Amino acid sequence: MKGQSFLIISIIFIIILALIKANVSFQEFQEDKSLGIEFENTKEEMVRSVEFSVYEKENISRNLESFAEFARDSFKRRALNLNSLILEAIVENDELNVSVKNLLGNEITFLNISFSYDNSFREFENIKDGEKVTTTFSFSNGNYTLKIFYKTPFSQESEEFLIETEVGKSKFIVFLDISLENEKAKLRDKIFKSYELPA
Repeated sequence: MKGQSFLIISIIFIIILALIKANVSFQEFQEDKSLGIEFENTKEEMVRSVEFSVYEKENISRNLESFAEFARDSFKRRALNLNSLILEAIVENDELNVSVKNLLGNEITFLNISFSYDNSFREFENIKDGEKVTTTFSFSNGNYTLKIFYKTPFSQESEEFLIETEVGKSKFIVFLDISLENEKAKLRDKIFKSYELPA
């Protein structure tokens, strides 16, 4: 009789432990799913901040960067890290104005930006988190390659973009390298978009 009672109590205890474990796993699944949805929404809103500003081109960069910083601060209050590298290029007249905003959460120790029109390049060092650097290249009509290479204390990355230029036509080009992470997961994506600006 005592053996049967012990066996029944053991089975009930195992069932309770299994239910607790299943509940914890379900909650973790829900958190991961929620993180993915928030990441997708943030990416879409960053792109929309550009699209809504195309007809007021003087505000495109400011609107995009303001939203990125606002989203970053909002996630930080919830112990989530939203980091990004924002490259913006404005093609206007015969100039390509390029800027890189560091929101990676650490310093960019070295950055090289090169443009294939005349194989010119610019180099920058020690770009602090939150800092932005800008440079200008000249061009004539054609298709050219813009390349960036950068190092942080934890990684090195390179990207290459085809830039179609036509004197007299204005464009805004944006590249976003975005990541969102917590202590369990990291989500990352890259977005490249080009927009014709009104005359």
